Formats: sequence, structure tokens, C-alpha cells
Amino acid sequence: MNDTVLITDRLRLRQMNRDDINKLMEIFSDHEAMKYYSSTKNEQQALDWIDKNMYRYVKYGVGLWIVEH
Repeated sequence: MNDTVLITDRLRLRQMNRDDINKLMEIFSDHEAMKYYSSTKNEQQALDWIDKNMYRYVKYGVGLWIVEH
């Protein structure tokens, strides 16, 4: 399956996958970045979150996207 949703001159929007864990952990483990969430996430919580989003792509045809510069 092609995970690309949209490409512009500056950005690529795509579906996330488990290979994104390291970059997402930079956000999820940062207290300032997670200031408006209930807490930071550890790696297992982040993987569970990724899995939920991947499930939504299959079940509902939509989900949160990764935005790459």
C-alpha cells in the first residue's frame, strides 16, 4: 500500500508506521511538546498509539498523518 496522502512543493503527508517511533519519541518524551496532553509517552505507549492510527487507516480509511519537510 502506498502510504503517501499528499505531496506539495514543500511537504509530504503520509500515513505513519512503526518505523516512525524514533522521531515520534522526540515529541512524546518532551514535556514541553506534550504540555497540553495528559502526560508524556514511553516507547510502548507510543507504539500502541501508532498501532491505533494504523488500525484507523484500515477500518475507517482515515487517520492522523506524518508531515515531512
